[in-house]
Amino acid sequence: MTSNQRLGRRTRMKNDIGIQRKSSVFWYAPVDIKVLTDEKLSPTDKTVYSILCVHADTQSRKCRLKISTIAKEANCSERSVHRSLRILEERGIIKHITICSNEGSQ
Repeated sequence: MTSNQRLGRRTRMKNDIGIQRKSSVFWYAPVDIKVLTDEKLSPTDKTVYSILCVHADTQSRKCRLKISTIAKEANCSERSVHRSLRILEERGIIKHITICSNEGSQ
């Protein structure tokens, strides 16, 4: 028995998985666990949803992101993002609101 084991300390094994970051600051986003555990949603759907949650305003829960930004962060195509957004909206998980500028453009 080693001194670490006698003192109740857990020794790090080669197969242990740890999280390391260069920065000690962690950012968290509230994500609905029901969405993440929904077996009918694809991994891309869940990733797109998570990205929306990360960028959403903490008070209003609204998010304004370009499709290209979501695609880049999700590491998928813009077409996949459109598909995931449609699925998330059809399932009532998100609500898409079109915002028009003063000039009439979207």
